[in-house]
Amino acid sequence: MNIEFKIGEHYYEPESFWVNLFIAIFGTFIGFIFALYIDRKVAKRNKISTIKEEIRRKVNVLNYLNYIIKGVLTHIPRQIEKYQEYGKVLDQKPLENEYPEVIVTFDLLRLRNLDNLNTQNAYLSLFTDKTDSFDSYKTIFATGDYIFQEFESLTFQTEKTIMFKRKDHLFIKRKLDELSFLLMVSQNFIKN
Repeated sequence: MNIEFKIGEHYYEPESFWVNLFIAIFGTFIGFIFALYIDRKVAKRNKISTIKEEIRRKVNVLNYLNYIIKGVLTHIPRQIEKYQEYGKVLDQKPLENEYPEVIVTFDLLRLRNLDNLNTQNAYLSLFTDKTDSFDSYKTIFATGDYIFQEFESLTFQTEKTIMFKRKDHLFIKRKLDELSFLLMVSQNFIKN
C-alpha cells in the first residue's frame, strides 16, 4: 500500500471555475458585511457622541443661566440695602450732596439677553417631565424683566432726586447770596 500525504503547500487540487467564483463571491460578501458592520458601528458611535455633546452644551447653557440668576439674587438685596441707606442719609442730611452707592453688575442685562432660542431649547428639553416647563421658563425671564425695569426706574428716580437736590442747592445758594447782599446793603445804609 502506497500512502501519500498531501498537505499544505504541496496539496493542489485541480482548479474549478465554479469553486473559484464561489470563493470570490463569498469573500466579497463577507468583506461587504464586515465593512457595513464597521460603518454602522462608527455611525452609532458618532450619533452617541453628537447627542452627548448637545446635552453637554445644553447643560452648560443652563449652568450659565443658574450662575446669572444666583448673581442677580445676590445683587438685588445688596443694591436695595444701599438705596435704603441713601434714603436714610437724605432724611438725616437733606442739604448735603450725597450719592447712593451703586453695585456695578450687568447680571440683570445678561439675564435679559440670555432669553433666546438656545436657552429656551436647553431648558425645555432638559425639563420635559414638568407639564408647565414653558410657563416656568417664561416666569423666570418675566421676573428678570420686571426686576430690570424696577431697577431702571429706581435709577431714574435716584438721578432725578439728585438733580432736583442740586437745583434746590443752587436755588438756596442764590437766595442766600441775595439775602447776604441785601443785609450788606442795609448794614451800609444803617451805618450812613
